[in-house]
Amino acid sequence: MLIANGYHASIVAAAGNDSAEAGGSPLPSQVPAAYDVVVGVEAGNQTPQRSCYSNEGDLRAPGGDGDSGDAGACVPAHTTCDTDSGDCPFGVISYAMVATQGFAYWVGSSFATPLVSGLAADAIATGGMPRPADVQSALLCAAGGGVVDAVLAVDGCP
Repeated sequence: MLIANGYHASIVAAAGNDSAEAGGSPLPSQVPAAYDVVVGVEAGNQTPQRSCYSNEGDLRAPGGDGDSGDAGACVPAHTTCDTDSGDCPFGVISYAMVATQGFAYWVGSSFATPLVSGLAADAIATGGMPRPADVQSALLCAAGGGVVDAVLAVDGCP
């Protein structure tokens, strides 16, 4: 990680999805998201709070949620989506390699991470944030402890 950071690479990684059985308290980020030089992304839901299964990250991006059902258990719910009607309150839709269609519903911090990676790339492309520390600071500031604000991340955070 430090080698990539030394080459001015901004690193964004998924926090992990192991907190479903953690009793309401999120587990810490997995490696590599646990490193200080890495922006760890947790999955967020529609409320927009941390998804019940997501490990704790530095910031949050849309990643779907788990269906608590009658038993109150958190189970990632991408399999409950009705792709014919477009009804999927727990999933995020994105392009996926599916035999019958080009899009699929899914959940997870790894599904949320490309959204933040894209914001980091946009921030770098503007030319105003060439150093990884600047990009990381902008993303964290734009998230304010929650969901990252795309406009603030790219245009600069006060």
